[in-house]
Amino acid sequence: MHKDDVRWVICVLRQMYDQSREYGESYYRLITRSGHFIYMRTRGFLEIDPNTKKVQSFVCINRVISQEYGRKMMEEMKRKYSVIVDMENQSERVSCVDEAPVEHPKHLERIVMHLVEPPASENIDELKLVPPSKENIISAIKNSEKVVQETGIRFDTRKRKKSDPDDLEVLKRHS
Repeated sequence: MHKDDVRWVICVLRQMYDQSREYGESYYRLITRSGHFIYMRTRGFLEIDPNTKKVQSFVCINRVISQEYGRKMMEEMKRKYSVIVDMENQSERVSCVDEAPVEHPKHLERIVMHLVEPPASENIDELKLVPPSKENIISAIKNSEKVVQETGIRFDTRKRKKSDPDDLEVLKRHS
C-alpha cells in the first residue's frame, strides 16, 4: 500500500469500529509487481454477535478500480476524514525524499496495533473488539512483506530485481 494512503485507510477502519458500524469503505493505491500503483477499493464488513456485541469476524472485499475513479474517491475520502487525520498528522509533517513509496512493515505493525487497541473509554453499548494476538499481526505483516519482496520491490531501497523479458511481454498483453 502506498505510504501516504495508510493513515486514511486506518482512519476509516477506526471510525467503523469506534462508531459501531457494520460496514466501511476506503480507497488506496497498491504497488504491483512491475512497481506501478493501481487503485483499490476495499469494503470492510463486521460480523457482530447481537448478544455480546463482540466482533466475530472482519471481512474485506478488495476490487481494482480505474485511476480516475480511484483519485476521485480518494479525494472524497480525504475531504471527509481530513479533520481526524490532520490532528494525528501535525507532528509528522517532515518526510524524506528518498523514502520508499510503500509503508515499512514495522511502522505498519505499530499502526495496526494502535487500530486494534480498545478506546480509552469503553461504553457497554459499543462493539467489543477482540483484537488478534500481537504474534498473529506480526506474522501477517511478515507474510505480506515476503510477498512484496518476491515481486521485486524492497522496503529499504528503491532497487528492483532485474526484469525477465518474458514478464514484460505478459504485462504488455494484459495492459
